Amino acid sequence: MKKKLLLLVCIFLLSKIHSQVGIDTSTPHQKTVLDVVSKTNNTGVLFPRLTTSEIASINPTVGDITVNGLWVYNTDTKCYNYWGAASQNQWMQICGTPVTAGSAVLNCTGATSTGTLVSGQAANGVSVTVPYTTGNGGPYAPQSISSTGVTGLTANITAGNFNNGSGNLVFNVSGLPSGSGTAIFAINMGGSACSVSVNVDPTPGQAVLNCNGTTTSGTLVANMAANAVSFTIPYTAGNGGPYTAQNIASSGVTGLTASLPAGNFNNGSGNLVFSVSGAPSGSGTAVFSIVIAGQTCNVSMTVQAAIGTFNNPAPSCQAIFDKYNSSSVLVANDGEYWIGTSFIDKYKTRCDMVDTTEALALKKIVGGYTLLWSYSEATATADGAWGTNGLLNWSNTALDNRNVVTAPNGTINYNDFRITSMEKSRWANNAVRQTFTDEPTNSNKSLQTYLNYPQSGIIDGGQDFRNVGIGTVSGKYLGGDFFVMKNTSGDRATLYIDGIMIQNNIYFYNSSYNTHWDNTTYRYSPTINGGNGAVISNFPLWVVNEWSSEMPFGKCRTTSSYTAPAPLGGGYPSKTFTDACQPNNSTMNRHFGINGTQGYVMQWWAK
Repeated sequence: MKKKLLLLVCIFLLSKIHSQVGIDTSTPHQKTVLDVVSKTNNTGVLFPRLTTSEIASINPTVGDITVNGLWVYNTDTKCYNYWGAASQNQWMQICGTPVTAGSAVLNCTGATSTGTLVSGQAANGVSVTVPYTTGNGGPYAPQSISSTGVTGLTANITAGNFNNGSGNLVFNVSGLPSGSGTAIFAINMGGSACSVSVNVDPTPGQAVLNCNGTTTSGTLVANMAANAVSFTIPYTAGNGGPYTAQNIASSGVTGLTASLPAGNFNNGSGNLVFSVSGAPSGSGTAVFSIVIAGQTCNVSMTVQAAIGTFNNPAPSCQAIFDKYNSSSVLVANDGEYWIGTSFIDKYKTRCDMVDTTEALALKKIVGGYTLLWSYSEATATADGAWGTNGLLNWSNTALDNRNVVTAPNGTINYNDFRITSMEKSRWANNAVRQTFTDEPTNSNKSLQTYLNYPQSGIIDGGQDFRNVGIGTVSGKYLGGDFFVMKNTSGDRATLYIDGIMIQNNIYFYNSSYNTHWDNTTYRYSPTINGGNGAVISNFPLWVVNEWSSEMPFGKCRTTSSYTAPAPLGGGYPSKTFTDACQPNNSTMNRHFGINGTQGYVMQWWAK
């Protein structure tokens, strides 16, 4: 009682000094007698709380205006009561309507997060935003939601009101994640519940890089695509943590990229292996600036100047192969290169670079093949080459220097090309392969057949098989692998297709023509059944009085029946062919619809 009296006296005295009284404020509003402030913004003022009977016991005197507006809270009616003096002279009440609870539809699928959570590191600047729709403008209470999955985190939101319509709830994330993985927060607000997942990264990988111990593998050549090129950076003190993927562009010599897939450091020592791709823009030094585990390594790789270019021609495709390639890795691939024995005599031709895999698959020999001669069926028709074979003779100088490209931007005519007489003289004993193709710019597209001669040399258009002693010719023919083995005596040989002996004691003949089996009145084998419906014909080119079924080079305009005579010495029956034709200028033509309008192309290669 004394305390209350003292408080009233203090208020009275203050009211005499100041016209306003403030509680928890030093600047009460000038229009108030008493200004009560919630210092923490979460407290209020409580009026006397009385039951209905207790209120009635106050029993103000009717007409006593000094108690007009006396205010109490009725705990029975849950309303505020005040005394209304004359003319009411009774208790009045104020009963409010309930506050509408906030509601909305949460969209946790659309939730986004800012900042990064890392295992074992306190959350800093991390928040989660959950969008919502159909908000009613009502309030929501504050929440602190503990994470599951990865524990140790709390998503916090203060009290507020939903928008009318759509909006966002922003939760601030605090705490120390217990590990890496996914932290899940189960949210239940506004009558809607859903879960939000936030990724927790593992502790970053750490290691000590040994930049000076970096090693390189493979060869980089200016303007050639990198193949099987890499560099390796060793490290120690790895913590087993992860590192991100890297794609580092080169400086200095540009055009290259060093790539490292994402992974984890070993616990202890290990190596980071970067693969290098792209085509270097020139020769010199390519530099890769590697930043990983908070450290920087500058790795330098030498890029060689290219040979086989206009400004630096190579003596042969084999020379290019020897400089850059190995039997298992091709740095210099199939394509057009500049060849020449001197700067003046250089010309552009095609190189076929053959590694071990290609050699085994296509019966070639590992190395670099140089294209010397490329001749289409259309060109043979235009030259009138069918039958006499004169224009197709290697020793015929009229075909030398056919469409040889010497200008930097020149284009090779694969349908009619042959090197110069000067170049031909140094290749005369090195022609080792003949191919037939419907795609002359594709060195591996020999659809019909090709030959690998047992020794080098183009002699009067073909390797004289009779002069090589015991030897072999191998290659592919009409989809099969063929193998011709010369017998111990004379000019006879045995033919194998796909490992099966097809015929023995074949007379093998070369003179002024390309390699073929002869078909005169005393020799046999214009056509041999190769199995699986394939017909193994005479190898082109042909001369007068030789006959053929449908050949890979040249197409019969008309066909007729032909009976091949039995071979000299007996032992083989004669054979009749109903679709044969005698190859000459009147009966032969190109295969239309192949290689545009040019037909098949025959090509000679040197190694």
